[in-house]
Amino acid sequence: MKQHPSGREGRGIEDPRRELVALLQGMAPRWSVRDVFADFIELSCLSISNAVDKAQFDQREARYHDIVKKYPREDFERFPRMLGYLSLAMEQCCAQGEFEDLLGSLYMTLDLGNDRAGQVFTPFHVSQLMARVLVGDAAAARGEVEANGFVDVMEPACGAGGMVIAMADALHAAGLNYQKVLHATCVDIDVRCVHMSFLQLALLHIPAVVVHGNSLSGEVWSRWHTPAHVLGGWRYRLQRRFASEEASAPEGQPAAGAGTGEVPRHGGDGGHGASASATRTHAAAREPGSAPHLPRAHVQRLLFGPDGTQDTARPPPGGVEPARKRGKLGQRGDSGRPDDETPPSS
Repeated sequence: MKQHPSGREGRGIEDPRRELVALLQGMAPRWSVRDVFADFIELSCLSISNAVDKAQFDQREARYHDIVKKYPREDFERFPRMLGYLSLAMEQCCAQGEFEDLLGSLYMTLDLGNDRAGQVFTPFHVSQLMARVLVGDAAAARGEVEANGFVDVMEPACGAGGMVIAMADALHAAGLNYQKVLHATCVDIDVRCVHMSFLQLALLHIPAVVVHGNSLSGEVWSRWHTPAHVLGGWRYRLQRRFASEEASAPEGQPAAGAGTGEVPRHGGDGGHGASASATRTHAAAREPGSAPHLPRAHVQRLLFGPDGTQDTARPPPGGVEPARKRGKLGQRGDSGRPDDETPPSS
């Protein structure tokens, strides 16, 4: 008999998603669903990150306790139950051979998006179609892995991570173990999207670095490394690939994708519109006449920092709160702008 996330025994869990929604909505009216959802995903991310990313442990542990302080014990105990239901829902999908952007779907169903910033997540079936086109058939996917070692995905406007999950689904359909042959670099300007992406990719054990930053300007405010990234030694594997591409580039020319460090204007952040577009950043994935990728130097800055070694978070200039009011973070889906003010375009 299954153990209920509340600790009770005696009944199976037919629909963990419905149970998760009930817990989120059950804390009203004292707390809004928007705030409870934001705290749930952040607490979950902090707990997972602190199990593997010791370099950022102290800062994130302090943040964890800051969130915990505002909830009475009986209300705080709902949060681990929420994580239990989310895990069960994802397990059910995987057991049925299906992948799904559960948090992205829940986020939009509960109307938690930032409407004034035009925040709309790409429907997962559209992401699946795009991913199948990118991956190709089983022979093409296997050939790419054999030639390059792994599939490297850059998602400059990751939303809840739906496009990366769809890439994992496509690789799985091609008979490949996405937990070993896929690495994703995800960027979003909305911290809630960063937390949703990290949480889902961590639970699916997808190697990834999820960056809270601006993929256009190159600003980075924090990095979240999934357990699969840390335990799989992916930092070394990525740096080794970058070094190999630099060494193999023709003399006098930058490596494919190295660029000049200038940022291409080809996408937005925060899941706005249908801008989510995973792109493989190595040269073999690019076809003649295709859209430009993020420059290699830009990708390295997002992953490792300006000198290729720094992993520490840098707060936005002037602090986090002023940046949120400028529409940079969206912690509560509220940019602090007057209602008649036009939101900035990313």
